[in-house]
Amino acid sequence: MSKTIISFLSEAVEKYSERPFLYEARKGADYTSLSYKEVQTKARQFAAGLIASGIQAGDRIALISEGKNNWVIGELGVLHAGAVCVPLSVKLEAEQDISFRVNHSECCAIMASDQQIAKIRPMKGAFSTVRQYILLDPEETLVAGQQSVSVGRTDKSRYSRFTGQHFLHLGNNS
Repeated sequence: MSKTIISFLSEAVEKYSERPFLYEARKGADYTSLSYKEVQTKARQFAAGLIASGIQAGDRIALISEGKNNWVIGELGVLHAGAVCVPLSVKLEAEQDISFRVNHSECCAIMASDQQIAKIRPMKGAFSTVRQYILLDPEETLVAGQQSVSVGRTDKSRYSRFTGQHFLHLGNNS
């Protein structure tokens, strides 16, 4: 049997379970780390959230984010769910470049950091197959009272935020 990224992660968890795997700057010089085991657990939680939101094996999910822990967790979650990750460079700016990649790959969802979702919002009408938007930024970036995401078009798309442990359903854009 050929090795997969998920099998490599499982092997690393067996060998290095509690050792730090991912580091992320929080405030100033303050860094947090996640162990191999924590990353695996969060990726599985992410996958469960994707499946609960209707993602199926073989579905394609676009990912656009700066290098963050939740970027890695999100991609591993996509793989755990049996879906396909379609990476998009944060350097892409033009609607034509982004919409071509999303539509050509028939993505049913887009995962994005808060910074990148601001780029995606005005383009939403150009995505013919996207039904769901997942915000990757952690819980501490939530604004008090935030309930929905305004994207400028009424439809039946679903909006969720991954908090690092679970998905918060932010409702449908209506």
